[in-house]
Amino acid sequence: MSEHWTCKECDNLYDDTDGDIDQEMCNKCLNKLKKGNKMVGRIMVKDGSSIKSRVLEHIILKNFWEYYILEDEHYSIEDDIQWCYAMGFDDEYGTCSRSEMKPYIISQTKNLKEVMPPTGYSWYN
Repeated sequence: MSEHWTCKECDNLYDDTDGDIDQEMCNKCLNKLKKGNKMVGRIMVKDGSSIKSRVLEHIILKNFWEYYILEDEHYSIEDDIQWCYAMGFDDEYGTCSRSEMKPYIISQTKNLKEVMPPTGYSWYN
């Protein structure tokens, strides 16, 4: 019986036949990297849970609502409509429109090293 490891990107199990032990990733995630779908951003994890999301960009609007633009297979980072986590009056997952937010943006960055995770979340690694 072969040994299994957990992929650091998607949490799926893999073994030495369907993943890279040194990179700690399954072949599916490795193939994304090889196809030029460079995985950027940071992974946030809900405190006390194993729920993870990859944050690609952080936006703050004039009303100080914060939007964490998330990686999603149905939306490209270039699309107007994005899957996001919004922190404002209520905190929630949903879609947002870049074109509707554009006139109200006071801060926008893909450099997430200095950005705090949303309330109730932590950065993974």
